[in-house]
Amino acid sequence: MERGLTNSELAELTCTPLSTIVRLVSGQTTNPTWDVMLSIAEGLDVPMDEFSTRQNKRTIRENEMNHMQKYRVLGSSGRQAVDECLEREYVQWLRLLQKKGSRISYKETIDRIYDLDKEKLDRLLSLLDELERRGQL
Repeated sequence: MERGLTNSELAELTCTPLSTIVRLVSGQTTNPTWDVMLSIAEGLDVPMDEFSTRQNKRTIRENEMNHMQKYRVLGSSGRQAVDECLEREYVQWLRLLQKKGSRISYKETIDRIYDLDKEKLDRLLSLLDELERRGQL
């Protein structure tokens, strides 16, 4: 992604220290933190996956599309149930990273999002099936 900005302009636009931008652009920093990547994405008004080197970065899997379609037709209680389940799983994942004692980097975050545990996805599908059975989907 090329915008023709100087390092100083990019730093100012993204509220990121110039020294951090210089290290990123020069390749000295190869695994920036989530916060730095988020600041840059927000400053440039681009999605986070713009920075991903994964070939399937823009591909939404069929099951993800199905989840989104189902979620959109849920009533408020159904959405709340799905949101709570997703939040619990996300918090559990963050705690696991904290136990490892590592900083959460953008690359690791994206890798984990794309490589979600099948068991967790199955639980989410089960929850959606249950909501459908109750007539809330």
